[in-house]
Amino acid sequence: MEKIIKLFGYELLKNIKIKYWFKRTPPKKEKMRRKLDYYNRTGRYESKVVLDRKNRLIDGYTSYLIAKKNGKKIIKVKRKK
Repeated sequence: MEKIIKLFGYELLKNIKIKYWFKRTPPKKEKMRRKLDYYNRTGRYESKVVLDRKNRLIDGYTSYLIAKKNGKKIIKVKRKK
């Protein structure tokens, strides 16, 4: 099942590895509020979630956090080679 999810450009949230500097410096409340408002209005994430080959988050931490907060299990991702 996981291979099928990846084939269509998605990843399980539980498989995404968060680098320490994302955890160490959480986004400001205003930024999160703006991104969450966008998600609530459109049903889409304002920023793309970008992963490296080892499933480490490169970009889109706010989108990851919103998905996690909303109880999502999978998220659309872009992979860097």
